[in-house]
Amino acid sequence: CMDLARDRVAVVDNALPEALVRQMRQEMETMRQTRYLKSDANDVCNPAQESRYLLFEDPEEGKFLQATCPVTMQIVRRLCGIPLILEESLGLRLAVPTTVMLACY
Repeated sequence: CMDLARDRVAVVDNALPEALVRQMRQEMETMRQTRYLKSDANDVCNPAQESRYLLFEDPEEGKFLQATCPVTMQIVRRLCGIPLILEESLGLRLAVPTTVMLACY
C-alpha cells in the first residue's frame, strides 16, 4: 500500500491488475510530457489538470493511441464495456458515451 500511495496509483477491489495500472500511469506521464494532454485555463474546477477527449469515431486518433499508449487503450476499452455489462445484467438501457476523457490531475 505504501508503494501505491507514494506512486499515486489507486487500484480498488482488484478491478484492474496493479501492473496494468502502473503501465497506464507511465503512458499518461508520457502523454503529459509530450503535450498530448493540454491544460485549460478556463477550467475553474481543475485549472491545473491536463486532459484530452478521445472521440471513438476518430479512427486516426485511435490508431495513434493504440500505437503509442496500448495499455491506456486496453483499459479504456475495458471501462467502455461497463454499460453493456450493466444493460445485460440489470436489464437497463443506457446511453453509451462516444468519447472518453484522458486526464492527469
